[in-house]
Amino acid sequence: METLQPFLLGVKKHYFWIVCGLMTVLFLTAWFFSTGSLELDANNRRQKIESSFQNNKSIRDIENHPNEKSNDKMDEEIEAKIAEVEQAWQYQYEYQKGVLVWPQSMENEFLSQVQNMTPIEKSVEFPVKEEQELDARWRDYYRLYIGRELPKMADLVDAYWAPQVLGREEPDEEQTYTVDWNSGNQQMLQSQRFSSAGWGSANPSILNILYAQEDLWVLRQIMEIIKDTNGTVDARYKARIKRIDSLTLGKDVTRVGLSGFVKKLTLAGPEAGEGGGMGGMGGMMNEMGGGDSGRGGGGAMGKMAAQNSGFGGAGGGGGRGGAGGSAKKESLDPAENRYVDEKLAGVPARKLRALDDADLIVAKRLPVRLVVLMDQRQINRFIADCGNAKLPLEIRQVRLPQAGGGGGGMGGGMGGMGGGMGGMGGGMG
Repeated sequence: METLQPFLLGVKKHYFWIVCGLMTVLFLTAWFFSTGSLELDANNRRQKIESSFQNNKSIRDIENHPNEKSNDKMDEEIEAKIAEVEQAWQYQYEYQKGVLVWPQSMENEFLSQVQNMTPIEKSVEFPVKEEQELDARWRDYYRLYIGRELPKMADLVDAYWAPQVLGREEPDEEQTYTVDWNSGNQQMLQSQRFSSAGWGSANPSILNILYAQEDLWVLRQIMEIIKDTNGTVDARYKARIKRIDSLTLGKDVTRVGLSGFVKKLTLAGPEAGEGGGMGGMGGMMNEMGGGDSGRGGGGAMGKMAAQNSGFGGAGGGGGRGGAGGSAKKESLDPAENRYVDEKLAGVPARKLRALDDADLIVAKRLPVRLVVLMDQRQINRFIADCGNAKLPLEIRQVRLPQAGGGGGGMGGGMGGMGGGMGGMGGGMG
């Protein structure tokens, strides 16, 4: 005990510092353990937060969430949209039924054979089978009918129909007309679309009849659009559209590009006239006779049109049968490049007859090219009338001629109305 006495005296003397040291060590130990625990807890929580963000990101990356309620609601939305689209097309179909109708003034026996042949490509094969062909008397009946209908198209816009029509009275030479329709273009339309020159035989086949009637419906609609644009006027100087230089339909439009496409318009130089960039319109009109000169390139286009649009040589006999006894073995399907797809490319007949394209099943686009002389201030009204028609004319290309030296604001050619007569599928298949 005596040996510890000095040590205890030292402790007693310096107990304050000894206690301070011990407390320091104790506090440091407690701090070390406490901070370590806090850091561990912070790391754990940080990992949980980062994991939550990662889970949220993985959920966002899932294209279709495995949620039955959301799937059910999405199915309901899809069904509702399908119903709306179906209702819209049904409305369009009902809206066009008054246009795509065979005249009830025609013979009932004839109407019973043709008016239900829709869609055409599904109803009639090519080449036409003997049992599907009409009797020669009914084909001759339609040939005479279509010849009498064409002058009525000109009457709609108060224009003169120049080509000769059997049984028509000669008009009064003193009569004036509101619209001047190029006689060369009229002759081309009648020859290539509605007569034996285009059919390749004296009388049309059943396919020629069906497509000619479709062309007549479209032609009538275009004339009604021009009539609506002009309004009620009694003189040419008051008319918004004063002259029809050129009107072409179907394969006569796609044929211009020589590749089955409706070519986009390009700017033409002063030497090109009004038709530069349209491709061969002048050649086609002048080949048929009477067309205005200087409206475009492609002088051989008229010959090509005459060669490619026939069904074979002339001929034709009694009873049922093809388009003529001397017809070629291989003839061109009248549906070839008659319509265009959404890219304005001509649709091959085999694809059209297959009916495996949803766009072609719903509607067929018949290309139209129209060149007119009109009041340029009324172009917007004309385009609106095209869109509001029962057979809407979708305007895809519009071109104005380059300004000449005279300057005048009232005239100017308008061309390239190469849209499709939308909704042909409604009544025509």
